[in-house]
Amino acid sequence: MQEAIHPPPAVSLPRIHAGARSHAPANALTFADVLQRTLTIFVKHPVALLLCAVLCFATGALVGTLIYAVWNLLVFVRNENYFATAPTIVSAQLLVQAMIGTLLFLIGRGAVTWITIQSATNQPLSLRAAFHAALRKWRPLLISSLLYGALITLGVAGFAWLLREVHMDVSNFRWMRNDPNSVLNMVLVRSLSSLPPDPGAPLGEAYAQVRFMLSRQSGISYVSNGPQTLWRGLSIQLVLVGVASMLILVLTETALCLRTAVIMRAPDLVATGWLRMTLALVARNFWRVMIWRWAARMMLVALLTVFFVLPTALQQGLALSLMIREVRAYWPYALNTALYGVAAAIVGAIVFAFNTAFDAQLCLVLSDADSSDAD
Repeated sequence: MQEAIHPPPAVSLPRIHAGARSHAPANALTFADVLQRTLTIFVKHPVALLLCAVLCFATGALVGTLIYAVWNLLVFVRNENYFATAPTIVSAQLLVQAMIGTLLFLIGRGAVTWITIQSATNQPLSLRAAFHAALRKWRPLLISSLLYGALITLGVAGFAWLLREVHMDVSNFRWMRNDPNSVLNMVLVRSLSSLPPDPGAPLGEAYAQVRFMLSRQSGISYVSNGPQTLWRGLSIQLVLVGVASMLILVLTETALCLRTAVIMRAPDLVATGWLRMTLALVARNFWRVMIWRWAARMMLVALLTVFFVLPTALQQGLALSLMIREVRAYWPYALNTALYGVAAAIVGAIVFAFNTAFDAQLCLVLSDADSSDAD
């Protein structure tokens, strides 16, 4: 009973000093300091981090997009029905992405985290050494990713179900109408859809497949009709599911966001040793981890909305609609989707790498703060 009441004892990770870069105590650092340190890592090692991001986080999506583009090209050359073949093409694309991403995401997260940790010690590093370090920890990385992915998928599924019923999920849309209101509506929908964390391969692709198969064309606009129209008639059960799902997302992201940094910093651990150490570190700094982690996520979502989601929505909603109308065929839509997939894969890979480096920096700061308190 004593163990159930009292928090677990403090588990110390090896302390890593940041050298001459930081003169302030670790427990005095702010959210802006962690952001600055994360950006500094990208300035110091841009080639290694960007190569790692593209190779590990974008390869699956790029190969899947290539399959999508080539297959659609054959469909149009043979004058086959685009709508009849689209489900098969998308399924093949997502299957390939899941197969490639399941391994590469593990290596990429570990490698980016290792680069961040090594950079804090001012030791020499290389991308090859980062990959080797990640491969040595593949077992705990795999277990942690599966646990994290399962919980995030559970939360995202309930959250998307709620958004779908109020016509605010991407599965409500196949393409946009040629009017500004439709463009603004899609910007809002895509921004909301990018807010929850990604469960990672293969669960992310399985979830995307379900959403694609359930897609429907929405005739309701949040921008023009207002929230009161969309939320009218919702059952209390569905609202409770949505709230519970959001809690699962927030708590899972908070509790497990430091898992990769703990795994890459600690010596060899038993299968669940990383979980005990991660939860102990987060429990001692819960509010700071939750606020800083979600502040970083919302900041990135805002930047993506302004510099990526809005421009692509304008292009897809206005220029693409006119092009399809002029050529009287749907090949511009398939071509545009492929180009969007390439851009989204590269941008998403860089954002994912930044999030991973931010988590590693946050782990370093909190560990140093705990060590200072212990001293």
